[in-house]
This record gives sequence, C-alpha cells and structure tokens, in this order.
Amino acid sequence: MAGTSGGYRVRTGQPRLHVVLNVFRPDVAGGATVYTDLCFSLARAGFDVTVCAPVPFFPEWRDKSGRNGWQVWRYTEAGTSIERYGLFIPRNPNSLVQRLLFEGTFLLSLLRALPRMRRADVILAFSPLAAGVAVAAIARRLFRIPLMLNVQDITAEAAGSVGIARGRLSQRMLRGVERWLFNQADYWTTISPVMVRHLERLKRRGQPIEYVPNWVGESLAKEIMACRRERIGVHPHVPIRLLYAGNIGRKQNLIALCDSLQASSLKFVFRICGSGAASAEMANWVTSRHDPRFSFEPILVEAEFARALSWCDYYVITESPGVGGSFIPSKLVPALMAGAPILGVCDPESPLGEELRAAEPGLHITWDVVGTVGERLAGVSAESYARWTENARRRSDAYDRRQLIGRMAALLMTAHLDGGRNSRPHEHS
Repeated sequence: MAGTSGGYRVRTGQPRLHVVLNVFRPDVAGGATVYTDLCFSLARAGFDVTVCAPVPFFPEWRDKSGRNGWQVWRYTEAGTSIERYGLFIPRNPNSLVQRLLFEGTFLLSLLRALPRMRRADVILAFSPLAAGVAVAAIARRLFRIPLMLNVQDITAEAAGSVGIARGRLSQRMLRGVERWLFNQADYWTTISPVMVRHLERLKRRGQPIEYVPNWVGESLAKEIMACRRERIGVHPHVPIRLLYAGNIGRKQNLIALCDSLQASSLKFVFRICGSGAASAEMANWVTSRHDPRFSFEPILVEAEFARALSWCDYYVITESPGVGGSFIPSKLVPALMAGAPILGVCDPESPLGEELRAAEPGLHITWDVVGTVGERLAGVSAESYARWTENARRRSDAYDRRQLIGRMAALLMTAHLDGGRNSRPHEHS
C-alpha cells in the first residue's frame, strides 16, 4: 500500500511508526489537534502508525474518558492504532510534587508498551513528556530502533520561569535530566528558529536539528476558512473586541494583562475562553472584579473557535516574562490563518516575540510597558490595522499543513532508512 502526504509518497511496505505523545484527541489545546492530524495523515500516507498516549485529560486536568486505570485502552481510529495508558492526574498542576507523580506514574504505565515497540521501524517522541521520551529512549537502546524527538516545549526552562521548580537545585536537576533524555534521540525537530538555536547548545551527539513548525489541523482549518471571509473589510469595532482562547496556565500570565486593561480607559470587551491549570484563578478574577468588559467561559470547540476568530478584532497571546525559548504558542497559527491581528505580550527575544517582529501580524507589547496597552490599542490607525490583517494572512502561508506534514513524513522515512546511523559516531562524545 502506498499513499501521499503533502506531495510526499511513502514507498510500499508500510514503515511501522510508534508515536509517543502527551495529548491526543479528544484532548484539545497543547498541540493535541496538530498531533492527531499528523498521526492520521501519516497513516493515510502509508505508515503503520501506533500512538501511545495518556488517557485524555488536557487542558482540564481531569480524566475525560472514565478509563483512567491500570488496564490499557486500545482502539483504532482513522487507520491508526491508539493505546491510552492510565496515570496520576494532578489536582494542582502547578505543584512540582504532583507533576513528578504525573510523570512517574506515566513512566511506569507506559513501560508496558515496550514489547509492542519492538516491532517498530522508527519511534517519534514528543516533548513535553519526560516519561514518554524516557520509554522511547529505552526502546531505542534495547531494540536499536531510530528515535526522532520533536521538541514542542523545553519543560525545564518553563518550569523554572513560572515557579513550578523554585529552587536552584531542582531547576538544575530538571535541566540535567531533560538534556540527557533529549540526547538519547538520533534526530531532533522543533517548532521555532529560537528553539533551534537553544537546542544547538544542548545537543551532545551531533544530532541534526530540523525546523518544522506546527500547523492548523485539517478539521479546524476547514472551519476557519468557512468563517474567514466574514473578516474582509472589517475595521476594529467600538468597543474593541479582544479574544483569548486556549490553555490557561502560569506560562500565559494572563491575569497580569487583564489588570493592565482594567486600569485603562480603553473601550473594549475581552472574551476569555479556556481551561487549564490557572483557569479557575482566571475565572475567579473575572467574577470578583464585577467588570462587564470581561467574560469567561470554558474552552471552545473548533467550530465555535473559528467563529470567535471571525468575531474578534485582536487575538490575545501572552507569555510569562522569562519563559525565553521554551515554547511558541500553537494558538498563534489559527489566528494568522483567520487574518485576526495579534495582541502579543511577551519578551522580545522569545519565539513569539521574534515571530511578531519578523511578520508584523499585530501589536507587540513587552511586559515592562504592559501598563500602556490600552493607550497603544486606542492609538492604532486604520492603515496599521489593515496591514496587520494582511500580514497575518500572508504569514499563515509559512505554516502550510500539507507541506509540513510532507516534511515530517520525509524526515521519518530518512530516519527509518538511515537506521539512526547519522548521529551514532558521536554517541559517546
């Protein structure tokens, strides 16, 4: 059987691919839509795909399946074999102890996948998920299977910057473990140029590092394109419509932006739609302030998200100060596709900051001047707003789904055919 993915044809023989993930449908946010789309597309392209993931829990941090036990939940969807493993789900995801229990129990649970991984031709593991990367690394060592690592989030950096790992010793240990795990892989891919540069400093075996950004999943892309024409010719409303939609955690620092907006005289409405580790805190903030300009609701399904992108004047993306090169929000790409100008609040040298400077799809504000956000929004000219809308749509071409899935398929085939030899001469350096 042969197939195509983004113009790339997988040769007959169905390479057996095991994918180790932290989130997968019906999870949403945190890259779940992209990961699901990738796996289903690779299966259609001719790979024999097996997904190993936790039971669905994200971004609500609760068991959404009713199957969070010791028994492995196996099923098939879209030509893909899916295995869901039980684990401890933190009640407080901002607790380092509970996060370690989350990783540790998933490690023990996922070890049961090793006998089935033995049949794989190549393994693809995603970070953040130290336990998943660890089990993939064990399979690589035991069975000499090439391992490709996709770095979505440099967890140790983020944990230190948002206070999950507060002490210097714990931060140093997390960084050391993460660096060691990363270097068990033969090939690396990551999602921003800033993260490529960061990973160059971490690699110890001469691994090739490929830049493959995330994209908009097929089903969400269809919803966005169906709504996008509603934005044609639209100027900012009065009051200005702001939208935040997605995961809400400490990495976002969303309340700090809300404080600045509330203190301003700007005429706006801010629709906040999300779930996650800090969502209850955000909901309590909205309730306690009694400010009708702010509203809070749970995370949106795809069709509602697409309509909300059409509704808003600015799509809000925030990153905590000091997060640095640890991640780039996957929520950026749907907003670009929709032509929704971005209100981005982040460090200038972060992956998001670099993207906002390079593509100019909206207003970029750094945390040291976040108190001026109302004044800055009020002062945007019609010409600037129209330019940002066009820049956003133009930049979305760089995240073309078919090309990027085809790129991943090609890299996985190279890893399969090369057998991990590319980096093995450096294995003990």
